[in-house]
Amino acid sequence: MNITKAQLDAINKGLLDKFGIADTPMPNSLLADLVIGVAQRIIDVIREDMEKKQLKSTGNLIAETGVGDFIETANGVTVPIMMSKYYLYVDKGRRPGNRPPIQALENWIRNKRTVYAKVKPKEGQTMDEAVTSFAKAISRKIASKGTIKRFGYKGANFIDDVLTPANIDAIAQHLSDALGKPITAYVTSEFVTT
Repeated sequence: MNITKAQLDAINKGLLDKFGIADTPMPNSLLADLVIGVAQRIIDVIREDMEKKQLKSTGNLIAETGVGDFIETANGVTVPIMMSKYYLYVDKGRRPGNRPPIQALENWIRNKRTVYAKVKPKEGQTMDEAVTSFAKAISRKIASKGTIKRFGYKGANFIDDVLTPANIDAIAQHLSDALGKPITAYVTSEFVTT
């Protein structure tokens, strides 16, 4: 997946028409509008890649992926791309060894109708107990085998497939052209829990 200069230009043509809107992070800021436009396009491409790779189990990861607040400092600007905290396990996979949290698996089972339909309570067991038991079994299996068999237990790599060095260079060039000065763009990964 490449982000072309034409796609970046198309993104920003629409943004330039929105100058002065009160809900922008920095009204009348060309830099803010350009960077937020690029971040939104990156999110769109990441979502497309996740859907193409059939990573839409419950839809939560795709739905919860969005642009964070624009931050301008003396050293540059930052626009975080926010994702659910389990994105890393989908992107890189979960290696054998550690068990995932039971509560997270219970939520996934309840939200994924096809999986929930497979839960059959044993005699004297409530549905909630059956879901917990099923989640524990899945957790043990993940601890022994890892996740995402179809990707060789290495994860889907939806972030690396979109944020290639060539795409990052194209983004920097696009911003440089639009602002008329040299711009350096880079991507960092920071896992933040709140």
